[in-house]
Amino acid sequence: MYQAHHDVLDIDVAVKILQPRDATDPTRISRFIREIQIQAKLRSDHVVAVRSAGKVDEQPFVVMDWIDGLDCERVARAIPRLAINDACEIARQAALGLAHAHQFQTSDGSGLVHRDIKPSNLLLSSSGNVLVADFGLAIMATSGNAEGDKSKGRLTQQGEFLGTPNYAAPEQLRRNRTVDARTDVYSLGLTLWRLLSSEVPFASSGHPRSSVRGSRSDMQEIPNVRRLRPDVPRKLARLISMMTDTDVERRPKSAEELARCLKPYCAGANLASLLQQARNAGTAKVATAPAKRSRRTMITAAAALGLAMLTIAAGVIVIIQTQRGDIKLVIDTDTGEVKQLNFSNRDQP
Repeated sequence: MYQAHHDVLDIDVAVKILQPRDATDPTRISRFIREIQIQAKLRSDHVVAVRSAGKVDEQPFVVMDWIDGLDCERVARAIPRLAINDACEIARQAALGLAHAHQFQTSDGSGLVHRDIKPSNLLLSSSGNVLVADFGLAIMATSGNAEGDKSKGRLTQQGEFLGTPNYAAPEQLRRNRTVDARTDVYSLGLTLWRLLSSEVPFASSGHPRSSVRGSRSDMQEIPNVRRLRPDVPRKLARLISMMTDTDVERRPKSAEELARCLKPYCAGANLASLLQQARNAGTAKVATAPAKRSRRTMITAAAALGLAMLTIAAGVIVIIQTQRGDIKLVIDTDTGEVKQLNFSNRDQP
């Protein structure tokens, strides 16, 4: 993921491309394209918006809104045990984004399930807005959607687990089980538990949760949040326990209902101030490259994709030629950040 500037729209954007090692993997490419297609259809203040997308020599890319902020995992690391109202407001806004996604339906009535809700997939903007990101594992909810079934756009191989084990719902960890909106409610419950407790859920379970295939009684329950955070109101603790119940029928029925239940605990929340506190604690910005990239790495990656490239003092210029025009990226080789992005349309005079 790289930050760039769209010259035509005159806005900062985020450019997401596949890593060179994934660019020849048909399954990873298909998942990437599905993520783009799904996210482009969602229109919510609490879902990251897609601006444009395309392919260059079968290499897909997507241009999305740049969120000036941090993901909530970085916020949680910077500020252990968030204020109760701030943590609940993050969860409430995320629930609104999920409610919008869950309402999206195909012609056969199947609904959308994110399947990978966790703090790092919730972005907190400088204005205090929370947005759901990364729909790469999203699927259409069905009754009896076996792992090998691709009829609804599923890209999961038989027996393969996709998601984040620490935040996955029990039904995700078992084969041939239905997932629906309440699966995301469970993961959001663990996310709220994480924000309040400062602990990663199931971090010391003694076994990889992704390997659990037993009955519901074999599934480890998350401890009541009040054991780690006694100042959490009892009713809120009960709500979190309902969200994370291993019995899907006992959870809140929808993300919309959950957002209403969380609202009383959000009074006085100030997420813009929370973000500033996290930044002051030295947390890096969202969507910047996590590791330093060498100039040689940039050259190798560009060559692997067959892109025209020019090395300059400030970094590397990569020129992507398409039938409609050229895309020029100026990449800082020290940080991996896209310093400039330009589109030139051949169809325009």
